Amino acid sequence: MDGTLLEKYRHNDTSITILTKYNPIPTRHIMNTSELQIENVTHDTLDSIEGATHRDWIKITGRTGFYRVAYSNDLFSRILDAMRNGEIINPKDRIGLIDDTVALARAGLYKTSEALELLNTCRDEREYAVWATIISALNEIRGIVPNLGALLAFQEFAQNVLRPALSRVGWDKKIGEPDLHGMLRPMLITALGRFEDSPTINEAFEQFGKAHAGFEISADIRGAVYEIVAIYGNSAVLDRLLALYEHAGDDQEKKRILNALAGAGCNDESLIERVLEFLMSDKVLTSDAPLVIERMGAHNKPGMIAWNFIKTNWQDVVARFHGDGVGKLLPRAIEGLVGSFNHEGMVLEAEEFLGAHPLEGGKNAFTRALEKARSNVSWKKRALDDFYD
Repeated sequence: MDGTLLEKYRHNDTSITILTKYNPIPTRHIMNTSELQIENVTHDTLDSIEGATHRDWIKITGRTGFYRVAYSNDLFSRILDAMRNGEIINPKDRIGLIDDTVALARAGLYKTSEALELLNTCRDEREYAVWATIISALNEIRGIVPNLGALLAFQEFAQNVLRPALSRVGWDKKIGEPDLHGMLRPMLITALGRFEDSPTINEAFEQFGKAHAGFEISADIRGAVYEIVAIYGNSAVLDRLLALYEHAGDDQEKKRILNALAGAGCNDESLIERVLEFLMSDKVLTSDAPLVIERMGAHNKPGMIAWNFIKTNWQDVVARFHGDGVGKLLPRAIEGLVGSFNHEGMVLEAEEFLGAHPLEGGKNAFTRALEKARSNVSWKKRALDDFYD
């Protein structure tokens, strides 16, 4: 995860395909050593890659191998131009490029600023699956932003990346729109809300207020509206959400509200404590509550309060979520919380606590969580130097 095991896990006989600007049909190559050298790469023509010149972009394509792709500074610059110009046509290639770049930034093989440069080329993106990757990348980077000043700048950056897409699809479903817009719309609304986009937050509260007066929020954006008002709302908003949950007529509506409760109280610690008490009650299924706790890790303050709650009430939490006949979802919840940590002291404390409180079936989840948390710490330290490069 952090690049330190690169040599140990390097393997041979890897099949790769290469795409160039003027050759839409990828050419296949086999890497049977630790390196693959393409002949004549500095000449006017590339004998090994048909259709490319030394001024064109070259991209490793295909997602069939266990490897990441890192480019030289010059090639990466050309790929950024290709992204801006819409020349990388296959959505899978754009997904792979974003995914690899962020993973390599985490591993220290790219600068975080390079990942941001790539994400900044995506404002005109149209594909739902690519937007899911973009938003996942933005959320991952937000987890290692080194200080408040950087966070404010990063949130503005994320808003600028996301706003054009929401402007295109809008808040309201349109006749004849692509089916995937119904999935893209709430994803964009939720992301912009989490990144504190004021127009999005205001619209969500307006929608929520209308619903209180009898107006029905469209089903495709209802979960997004609930999540945003939960994050920024007061105790009266939480009261309403809990009442909606208790009177919900179907499981899907209950799940929308539970998902929203994971972010409740970002500005009020007492609301987070109320949510945790609610999750410990018999009003929530034991199969649902740990998933909410897991999602709390995506929100800074709720995640920390939930972790402290688990430690303080360990025996009660284990009895409710990890006892006989109630499933084994507690390790997954803890993985979601601890895996979001980005401070060395927090990681050491979590490692000590989990070592002293083993759970049946929890070893692998705890190992993954601590590994990711340590990676977050390392990435955050590097981001102090390169975040604005």
